[in-house]
Amino acid sequence: MMIRAPSGSKYATVHAGAASGKIWVDDYSLKELTDDCEPVLFVTPNPVSIPVGQFGRAAISWNTYRRSEGRVTLAVDGGAEAAFGGGRSGLQMLDGIKPGTHYQFRLYVGPETTATTTIEVSAVERTSTIVAEPNPVAAGPALGRTRISWATLGGAVGEVFVSRDGGPEHLFARGPVGSTEVNWIAAGSHYEFRLYTINGGTRRLLAKVVVTR
Repeated sequence: MMIRAPSGSKYATVHAGAASGKIWVDDYSLKELTDDCEPVLFVTPNPVSIPVGQFGRAAISWNTYRRSEGRVTLAVDGGAEAAFGGGRSGLQMLDGIKPGTHYQFRLYVGPETTATTTIEVSAVERTSTIVAEPNPVAAGPALGRTRISWATLGGAVGEVFVSRDGGPEHLFARGPVGSTEVNWIAAGSHYEFRLYTINGGTRRLLAKVVVTR
């Protein structure tokens, strides 16, 4: 966050608050910027993480650190630039961000025809996941160990099943998110862990991981 102090200001007061948990002094820092700073264009988050089937949004902020006005343009997938924002400083939201689409923001200062700053913004689709760590499991005389971690989107209840060497599935764990250690990985076998959700009595496969040793 960048703030230009009003003329005649003698000090600044900062208040920090958290939606949950605690805030520690070393979680943030303050820096005084002089008038000869380079113009700044900033986008957060970048890349934008978007749940499947939805759209994302990002905050675009800029500051020319000059008396000259600034203008911010946006080009989508290499297309023509379109006006997005203006002023010496500002903050504006971009909604409707889609995975697979590339967004390029450019900041111009005053009458300049060459952008002083350019930022590429992209989006990635967020999916349900299940992972094993380590994988493959290290060799040794005893049975191997790994940790299975999973997460569903939107807090949906998940069920994890495991199949050894292509055999029948067995319920391994249940919950929207979790992490469980496995201590029975045998050499020469492969174990497929599958993450499902159940909706209206129908089971749907979300993700899977194969563990080997």
